[in-house]
Amino acid sequence: MPRLCRFIVTSLVMMVFLTGCRETVSTNVETVAPPPSPATEPPNVSGAVTAEIADACIYIDRCFKRLEAEPESELPSLRVASIIQSAERTLPIFWGLDLAKVPPELKQRIDAYPEAIGKWVDRVNETKSKQALEEIQKVADAHYTWRDQNQDQKWQAYIEQDEKVIKEIQQAMARIQSAKEQKLAEIVLLEHLKLLNLHRTKQATAYQKQAIKHCHQFVDYCNTNTIISDETLFTEFAKAEIEKIDPTILGYHARRMYDIAVGMMESKLGYKNKAKFMLDLAEAARWPLSDL
Repeated sequence: MPRLCRFIVTSLVMMVFLTGCRETVSTNVETVAPPPSPATEPPNVSGAVTAEIADACIYIDRCFKRLEAEPESELPSLRVASIIQSAERTLPIFWGLDLAKVPPELKQRIDAYPEAIGKWVDRVNETKSKQALEEIQKVADAHYTWRDQNQDQKWQAYIEQDEKVIKEIQQAMARIQSAKEQKLAEIVLLEHLKLLNLHRTKQATAYQKQAIKHCHQFVDYCNTNTIISDETLFTEFAKAEIEKIDPTILGYHARRMYDIAVGMMESKLGYKNKAKFMLDLAEAARWPLSDL
């Protein structure tokens, strides 16, 4: 009997304890706040980030004001390029942010920045192109003036002047970004390339004529005088200055005349003097094209 009573009391105590635990767990579960709905979630852009965006906008706007204060002639300067680059480098601050939650007036300014910067770049390039084209025209005008004042120069002087002007034009063209100015510059460049080719052709023609003239002088002497000593042949060949002619730059007709003169000299010389003649001819200094 005592054992039965002890068992009953123990069972009652356990039931009371378990009942209390259930009530405690139930109470704790009911007091946990429910998760916020999507409509009540905090925005992704914090106040600090919004302030950072606003500061970036202020900085870019200041860059634009500095650009507007620059005179047109100074737009191609390194200073202006640096200001534009500074504005461009600020744009990445806006990347990756949820701009939909940025104040509307701020978002509107941000969306307009890339196009505004692009317009400044186009304006700078246009100014650079105009200045480069003006420089090209000045170089061309100076070249024409030089030609008018130096009409008795050798062809080599004209060629060197042409090459100098063409180099200056090409250097200026490298700064042109506008298609319109590029085409105008190409017209000027083409004119001077044609002049260069013309002067080179005339120089080469003058060399051919000179070679034919000197060769003909010797050939005519040999045809007029049938009996000529080796000593006289050397003297007349030297007078004609045929050894100074560079056969490698002769055209077809001039080369034929050169070969006739040299062949005639060889045929009239004795064996010993023929070898001396060939050696002298091989070692002789030649007239360069630049002499004309």
